[in-house]
Amino acid sequence: MRKPNFLIVGAAKSGTTSLFEYLRGHPDVFMPDLKEASYFAGGGMLTEADYLGLFREAGAARAVGEASTAYLYVPKTATTIRRTLGPSTRIIIILRNPVDMAYSLWGHMVREGGEDLGFFDALKAERARMADPEFHRQAKNWPFNFAYANRARYSAQVAAYLRAFGPSQVKVLIFEEFFADVAAGFADLCAFLDVTPEYRPVFRAFNRSSVLRSSLLRRILVEPAPWKQFVGAVTPDGPRARAKAWLLKHNTKEQRLPLLRVAEREHLWRLLAPDVAELEAVLGRRLDCWGAQRSTVSLAEGGATG
Repeated sequence: MRKPNFLIVGAAKSGTTSLFEYLRGHPDVFMPDLKEASYFAGGGMLTEADYLGLFREAGAARAVGEASTAYLYVPKTATTIRRTLGPSTRIIIILRNPVDMAYSLWGHMVREGGEDLGFFDALKAERARMADPEFHRQAKNWPFNFAYANRARYSAQVAAYLRAFGPSQVKVLIFEEFFADVAAGFADLCAFLDVTPEYRPVFRAFNRSSVLRSSLLRRILVEPAPWKQFVGAVTPDGPRARAKAWLLKHNTKEQRLPLLRVAEREHLWRLLAPDVAELEAVLGRRLDCWGAQRSTVSLAEGGATG
């Protein structure tokens, strides 16, 4: 049974869905249909057999991988991956302007029906929420998806992977740079994975910002209910999963988030700037493409954000 030899580990809302879709079409690459397995972060529902079964059709693919954004944020995941998959595993990290990432993650959770606070109220509530076991129990989605600001503090998250695997095994991409010249960025990514860089996917946008058409339909589809056990017993898994995915997809419509006002961006940037400075030290490079005044939301929300 093949095991993954590379992982896309995050960050959330930073183009991971697009990287996943671009790579899974590559003739030298195998990636399963499932994104966000979250096996190594303990957030998924997969057994070891289920997880390894995702790769049963990998065949002779040179690069075998999956994408789960939980892996970047959850502590100790890097060491768990190294222990399980080995030190030669290649790690792909893509980082987006932290202001835009936090705001986009909040918008995602509003769309998912799990967030009922405004963005800045949610930021104020973040520390109390993360410390509250009852909030964790009641959270309709993975509770750390509500850690908007803390997930945007990348420095310790990236440093954990560099320590676990070493710089030669970790590819850190910057969202704004990668999607400014996506063909060149993708060719470089292929070289990192040791697959032919000549392959060119259609570089279209995936996972654009959207809003729910019906909150009721989403609750019916995703929340537990006794009648679902009966449906599961009398319908095949594959068609049922495809029908659910189709309904979830078509229960949304594209809609960009409103741009943050300059004062709002400056306020959030002041909270996150110290960590950006630490990240620059970790990476050994400047991140001048990020800044308090710079809005990448218009680029990102019209492009690839998953």
